[in-house]
Amino acid sequence: GAVLLDSYTDPDHRGKRIHQLMIAQRLKLAKELNLDNVGGLVYRHNLAALKAQKANGAKVVQRTVLINLLGIKKRIKSKIDWHDLDLD
Repeated sequence: GAVLLDSYTDPDHRGKRIHQLMIAQRLKLAKELNLDNVGGLVYRHNLAALKAQKANGAKVVQRTVLINLLGIKKRIKSKIDWHDLDLD
């Protein structure tokens, strides 16, 4: 399997689907390498990143919980997965 980590689009080029295209290229490479599972982590508040991942077929499969020093639980990341995605 593979984990898609961070990618960044310069603010001057946002809104042009560049992030979606970068994800698509990494998924294409995963297929060429015969990987059967691809996943990643996205900050829950990063709606643009979640949208780009979902546009490429990702599904949110888990929420990660962080407990801060005051004992307050706060969800900070969403685990995304392409396990059931047909990469054809």
